[in-house]
Amino acid sequence: MGQSILERDPTDFKTRSQIEWVCHSRLKLLVASVKSALQAGGRPDERDLRKIDDTLREFSNLPEVQIPGMACSNILQALSSIAPHFPQYGLFVRWVRDDGLRPEDWMPNEYNGKTYPAIGAMVARGLAKWVRAHAPNDPDQVAESVSWLQQARRHGGPEPEWLDWDLAMMLRLQGDHTAAASCLATVLKSKRNEFWVWAEAGRLYASEQPELARACFCRALSCPAEDGFTVNVHVDLAALLAELHDFSQASSETAVAINIREGRGWKIPAELQALIDSPWYDPDAPGALEPKHFYAQHAAEALVLCFESVEMVSGTYLGTILPQHSDPPPGWKPRPLPRFAVRDKAGKVWSLVGPGMKIRHLAPGDPVSLVRGTLEGRQTIVQVAPRADGSAWDCLDSRSGIFLGSFGKDGVPHVFVDRDNGFVKVGKSALEGLGPLQPGDSVKLRLAFNPKRDRIDLVTVEPGPWTPHPDMQQFSGSLKRHPNGFAFVEDIFIAPPLVNSLPADAERASGIAVYGRKPKSDDYGWSAVTVRPE
Repeated sequence: MGQSILERDPTDFKTRSQIEWVCHSRLKLLVASVKSALQAGGRPDERDLRKIDDTLREFSNLPEVQIPGMACSNILQALSSIAPHFPQYGLFVRWVRDDGLRPEDWMPNEYNGKTYPAIGAMVARGLAKWVRAHAPNDPDQVAESVSWLQQARRHGGPEPEWLDWDLAMMLRLQGDHTAAASCLATVLKSKRNEFWVWAEAGRLYASEQPELARACFCRALSCPAEDGFTVNVHVDLAALLAELHDFSQASSETAVAINIREGRGWKIPAELQALIDSPWYDPDAPGALEPKHFYAQHAAEALVLCFESVEMVSGTYLGTILPQHSDPPPGWKPRPLPRFAVRDKAGKVWSLVGPGMKIRHLAPGDPVSLVRGTLEGRQTIVQVAPRADGSAWDCLDSRSGIFLGSFGKDGVPHVFVDRDNGFVKVGKSALEGLGPLQPGDSVKLRLAFNPKRDRIDLVTVEPGPWTPHPDMQQFSGSLKRHPNGFAFVEDIFIAPPLVNSLPADAERASGIAVYGRKPKSDDYGWSAVTVRPE
């Protein structure tokens, strides 16, 4: 009826508008049928796809069809959900053009307190998926997809990293590797613990940078995920390793994929069967590394795509600490965190805590290599491996100190380090295996600076020879007592408890003094830590 009315009066706006919405309603039903088939694990019915194409032709052939218009925008929104499965999607988007959307179609939508992507963003992402499936070698279609994605990015919206993800792929198809890497880094920064994002990165780099793709696949398989979800990653990695002529490791990955599928009663897909039928496949995989060890060996290389910078540094393993929680939730259990010492380029030693990770076959003092990533000024230790060319405690500062004995309410032992650090508590781990020490004994200290607590961390204390130091001295001289109980030997202050340890008739005394800040004062001076009569 509408078509016959328009034949008599092509300028009938109301009739044309009604036909536009009829087209939209018909498309919604057809798209729902396609999505239902896909969700059931099948393929779209070709009859549905033909009907969608016929409906779009009817819509586009309407006289003076309204573009931009609400009906056209809603049709594009519906089609975007099946974009890679509808072969004519890209052609219809090209016919509409990016100026065929209304200004509001580029703005995110808010409903019931939630923000949803703009129609323009949905179309842009759908077009990127369609290009990957149907026109990856068509430079005009790739350029058109880039234009849509960039325009969607400029308007913002929820989870913008997905636009960056698609844009990275399109830019790589264009050959703009630098811009593609920049977009990809945005996604990896926010999703760096998700296996699927690393798996997609591996597929993205597989043809052009196979070593980087190998690292991405290894990183994906190092992330927490069930085997059933990662089985295809093993297949992708096996195929890549075969291209790199690492046939033994490729056989190992193929065997892992077979075991996962057979353990769940799943069929062997064509991609995996092709690997099994390859002349290089050997289920025994002679000479292959244990998979997890292989992943750990290569995964760190992929972090160049995630962090602003990644560096390999030498360090010393210091053991573990238990995190403290001021208000622990019910059932909270502290997980031991590994601690390391790292020497920077300026020679300063830092005490750093790594995230929760399994540390095997390492003892405190062992030399290690650390992979450290920097993101927005914050450094994260992401991988630890033994360092064969190091020696015990080689990344710590070593200096002399004076053992002061135990004092305070908790009776914790202390040592004097220097005028800047003063008296430093000695933790239990630093005193393990240490014989009895007397106040005034010279000790050898290994220490590092803790940036989080802005203090020195004392790692080990052991007996050591006396070493001259400008903040420590041995003194001897006449004892000048004060009525208030303290005394001096020249300019060295002797506190009342030390004076009381001397005989009442002692006229001379000797001992060890340190130079530090005076109690309740910003002034510095010499004070005795041990004293004995002469």
